[in-house]
Amino acid sequence: MNEGGPGPEVSFTATAPTAGTYRLFLDFRHEGEVRTAAFTVRATASPQETRDGRGGGTGAGEGHAH
Repeated sequence: MNEGGPGPEVSFTATAPTAGTYRLFLDFRHEGEVRTAAFTVRATASPQETRDGRGGGTGAGEGHAH
């Protein structure tokens, strides 16, 4: 981590509500211009989800309600 000011490293954390594939977007300013970086991540089931039988689904929208 660069303690002396802005640097090339950025760190952040995210918590997914359930196991699955998620698309994350990070907006940041560089040289006066706002830019967006996109990441696709795979979240695995937490130990609690595994015990409860809620983790690891592969169906689209599985475990997600509106």
